[in-house]
Amino acid sequence: MEKVKNKLNFIYILKFISSILIAVFLHWNDHLIKNLGYENISKFRPFKFLTTKTYILVELFFIISGLLFYIMSSKKIKNNEIKFKDLFIKKIARLLPVIIFSTIFIFICNFILYIFNKDLWSCGTTSLFELFLGLFGGRITLSGISALNGPIWYVSMYLLCIIIAYYLTKKSVKYGDKVFLIPILVSLIIFYNFMDVPMFGASLVRSLSSFFIGIFVGKFIILYEDFSLKNKVFTKIVSFIFLSLFVLCFIFNRVEAFYYPETYSYSLFVFTPLIIFLYGFKHLNKILSFKFFKFLGDISYSIYIWNFPILIVMHMLYVFKIYKFNVYSYKLFVLLFIIHIIVSILSYLFIEKKFKNIKFKFIDKLLNMEVKWK
Repeated sequence: MEKVKNKLNFIYILKFISSILIAVFLHWNDHLIKNLGYENISKFRPFKFLTTKTYILVELFFIISGLLFYIMSSKKIKNNEIKFKDLFIKKIARLLPVIIFSTIFIFICNFILYIFNKDLWSCGTTSLFELFLGLFGGRITLSGISALNGPIWYVSMYLLCIIIAYYLTKKSVKYGDKVFLIPILVSLIIFYNFMDVPMFGASLVRSLSSFFIGIFVGKFIILYEDFSLKNKVFTKIVSFIFLSLFVLCFIFNRVEAFYYPETYSYSLFVFTPLIIFLYGFKHLNKILSFKFFKFLGDISYSIYIWNFPILIVMHMLYVFKIYKFNVYSYKLFVLLFIIHIIVSILSYLFIEKKFKNIKFKFIDKLLNMEVKWK
């Protein structure tokens, strides 16, 4: 497994690029300028794609998460080397502190907006119940309740996937890895039958399908290590063909027609071949092994979670006429990029790293109730 792990350095840069594109382009369009009453008027196709379609990069986050779960944890779980409570609390200890700080920040900003301008941010209100939900897991996606900090929906769904994946990994000892197909099939059933039901929405479909597709990508990568040179070359060629088809569809403006439903098609026909194609390139992996690129991957979570707090501050600066920026200026994107990098570095160093060993005793007691994963 260590050999495989050392060939996955490209994942750091994928996480960074995905998080910064979502933050600077997609949410800028959907939650900043639209909330100020503007529309995305760009006719430049790549720019329009970045500001309307990069939400699909969250699927890439889930695939990477599933891939890493399978490669890093599945064997240890099967051998009883990792207990569920230790795995879960470790995840919570990393994810929750940033959520708590960012949610409180947005709540205060939203309160100021409402008091002085009778205005609210594009997500959430000044409800204390929403604040409570935001502090403990962000958005409770299964209930259909939104969150003050919208991107947190990823975290709640990620933790749900971890719980399901742990249970299925235990079951896979007896039934094999085919059990990981169950969540994908469930997501398909939800997609075609229950998308309008509050407990079964797009968030659940996106997370289940992509995370468990990622598990099969992880399984394939492990198998890839034993391929002959001929089969490895064939795999790279097939992956390249799929990626080329996507580029051609984009060039000829056929993305919509070719990639529906997006949550499955991008995961299967774009992100999966992208990961397989990038895996195993010695020189690329060597370049991306530098600490700088790993650090970019490490701060990607903070970029994603602090995105809304940064945008709400810009919203406040605009409506209070402190800084009347041009929402269509390309300089604004440069400014947003710089601000996100600075804030995420500070968050990573002074929140994520400082609180990573925090003990959530109430969660520990909850999980200490002996759960048998048999």
